[in-house]
Amino acid sequence: MVMLAAPAGAAVTPYAVTAIISNFNGQAINSGGWVAGYSEDAGGVAKAGLYNGVSVISLGTLGGETHQSRAYAVNDQGQVAGFSGPASGTAGRQAFIHTDGSMTAVSDLTGSYNAAYGINNSGTTAGYYTTSATPVTSRAYSVSGGVVSYLPAPVSTTAEDINDDGWITGGTGAVRQAYLSDGPGMTYLGTLGGETSSGNALNTHHQVVGYSTTSGVTTSSTRAFLYEEGIMRNIQTGTLWETRTGYAEGINDDGQVVGRLTGGSGVAFIWDEGVMYDLNSLLDTPISGTALRANDINNGGQIIVTYTSGGQTHTAILSPIPEPGSLSLLAAAGFTAARRRRRRSS
Repeated sequence: MVMLAAPAGAAVTPYAVTAIISNFNGQAINSGGWVAGYSEDAGGVAKAGLYNGVSVISLGTLGGETHQSRAYAVNDQGQVAGFSGPASGTAGRQAFIHTDGSMTAVSDLTGSYNAAYGINNSGTTAGYYTTSATPVTSRAYSVSGGVVSYLPAPVSTTAEDINDDGWITGGTGAVRQAYLSDGPGMTYLGTLGGETSSGNALNTHHQVVGYSTTSGVTTSSTRAFLYEEGIMRNIQTGTLWETRTGYAEGINDDGQVVGRLTGGSGVAFIWDEGVMYDLNSLLDTPISGTALRANDINNGGQIIVTYTSGGQTHTAILSPIPEPGSLSLLAAAGFTAARRRRRRSS
């Protein structure tokens, strides 16, 4: 098992691969284990899809079969957000929301690029679009009930995720800086010592994860960070991978962080209670492939890992294996929950 030495008494949670979704690039997982992402045809044209625990449902496009679409977020109601547009290039891309079997544009914003990267459980989407003006710049926004709200930073801002409070994270400025916004206001999160940073995900406790350079703007100095209580922390410090380029991609409400380290075949990692683990080392049967990366984690601890094998991208769903002593408690909890569900439906 590859990890930093764990604190005395710390328990390491093993994981099992509970599903393999072939030719599917999973980007987000909801509390029910549904995964939003996209597949690519033989010509490399992407189509958004939603894995519902059994199979991948094609979500279509906003412009017919000749267009592409990609899904980047899914909420607990199964609503999906992403973009759709022409099969090549970025011009003409339009943010969408997919609800009850129908894909619709989330706004009438126009520009050379428009995409939604987050959606919360109220159905509010967050994304950004690039203006058609010269010089080209980007503006971050949220959309709720068809009403567009812009973030206070006027130019060069992206929105990467939104939580159930409507708080948003992303990057802003000509030299990209991570931020956390409650809508009217914006807090700049700083860097790990370099010049650039960006927020990729946040949870309901307003903890933010992402990446930052530790020196200048060089990619080789990029490290994964966790921001909480006003402090940005390099979560690779003290690990076997403290000199590797790293990105934190997802965080759940327990503060578990997942992401990726570049180099070699790639490392999909989980950071839990101050310890970083190679997810492959927590599996009975390691994933065989390259370009491994962990893209998201839900509140049940399920993780989606993408990897390349046979010239295609595949997605594995990893589920934590409960300790033997907790199985009876889980069974009792499941029985109680089932009784509650029947009572509500009776």
